Amino acid sequence: MTTISKAGLDLIKSFEGCRLTAYVCPAGVLTIGYGSTGDHVTPGNTITQAEADALLLKDLARFEKGVSDLITVRLSQNQFDALVSFAFNCGNSALAESTLRKRLNAGEDPNTVAKQELPRWTSGGLAGLVRRREAEVNLFCAGGAQAAGDKSINLTANQDTLLKKQPLPGVELKDNEKSAVSKGKAYQGAKVLASRNGHTQVELPFGLGGWWLFDGHWDELDGK
Repeated sequence: MTTISKAGLDLIKSFEGCRLTAYVCPAGVLTIGYGSTGDHVTPGNTITQAEADALLLKDLARFEKGVSDLITVRLSQNQFDALVSFAFNCGNSALAESTLRKRLNAGEDPNTVAKQELPRWTSGGLAGLVRRREAEVNLFCAGGAQAAGDKSINLTANQDTLLKKQPLPGVELKDNEKSAVSKGKAYQGAKVLASRNGHTQVELPFGLGGWWLFDGHWDELDGK
């Protein structure tokens, strides 16, 4: 699964703020660190800065997964980071139901979508949210074409398996949406594009195109 970069973390930290002693937030919930809540937060509890940073990374994992699952187009690292910040602030459900998501997945120009849609999420123009949305737009639209988690790997099938056009069980795919490969089949220099539903999307070398692979069937993806 793609993870947030330092730029995204720094943005989130700058707006969330950090308190190392447990407190009751305006919603009446015990909170600590960068807005962390749950059974691990008890009255009078104190933590170190390192523990606060670790809690933030743990809390962010479900929002990283949310963005990875909900956005089906390829994202740059900056775009991914900005959307994780948005989801962390507003919730995965807000992203799921948003016009922002629908327009991005429809293939519209991502920078235009971000500039038009993110500023709408300010709860009627609250100054802090206006500043946060502006920062997220600026990060989203910042240069750098490298895709989130973009890297090349060598792949080896550890059993007979399928190349898929969608990250779904093989029985749910039409014949023209899958291609069988045998155990031991290897691809050198495949480019990782995205992760979703226990699958990894790759661009295979030599013009073989983009396919989804079930992680457990490939040595290098199993257990990642």
